[in-house]
Amino acid sequence: MSRTPQQASFDILDCINYAAEFTSQIETLEEFVTSTRVYYAVLYIHIRIAEATKLIPDRLKQLFPDIEWDEIIRFRDLIIHYYWLINPLAIWNTTKYALPKLEDIINQLLERL
Repeated sequence: MSRTPQQASFDILDCINYAAEFTSQIETLEEFVTSTRVYYAVLYIHIRIAEATKLIPDRLKQLFPDIEWDEIIRFRDLIIHYYWLINPLAIWNTTKYALPKLEDIINQLLERL
């Protein structure tokens, strides 16, 4: 069963909201890494975001070149296939700084659907 670009976009927004909720009480990288449940939940969120990103057509992604769409998918591949190379700082920074920017872009993308 396939999902539409609109459904995938809403999935991404849901994931971003969950990531913000799960990390709202965490202020430092050290807290993030030692909060095992939160850390692994956020890793899973990044996997879901990447999978949903794959469902957005390239013609729509091209409208938003500021987002490194391929990097999102490669991030997922790293988490899945090279888990021992995961840099917690990269997960933290992506969650805290890149996801809010992605949220803005996904909202703009939805306006075009």
